[in-house]
Amino acid sequence: MPEQTRQNMTDRAGLKSPTTGGQRQPFMRTTESQSQDKSSGCQRSPLADLVSGHLQSSGLRQVDFCRYTGFDQGLLSKILSSVVVTLNVESALKLAEGMNLPPIVVFDAIGKREVHETLIRLYSGSA
Repeated sequence: MPEQTRQNMTDRAGLKSPTTGGQRQPFMRTTESQSQDKSSGCQRSPLADLVSGHLQSSGLRQVDFCRYTGFDQGLLSKILSSVVVTLNVESALKLAEGMNLPPIVVFDAIGKREVHETLIRLYSGSA
């Protein structure tokens, strides 16, 4: 497939293929709700912003947060670098608990408010 055609398809799909020094990097889906990381020029997810803000405000390093909460350090690192932008229910709940936030805040950050609402409905017995 010609490079120009591939680029047009990538642009229409909302994907960006950043290049560095002539080397292709993995595709990264971007959304309007992602913020710009000033230091590297990369897009940051709302989840990365949420977790980063919490770590900064509490003065914790990744390793300390994970040690205190039992959260997986590899997953936390991927969240902070926006490699991972969504979580399974268990990880979302554990992250919310570790940050001492209502789970809906984390579910909103990953764009899954409906999961929170479903859990509330199921646990309240009105399913």
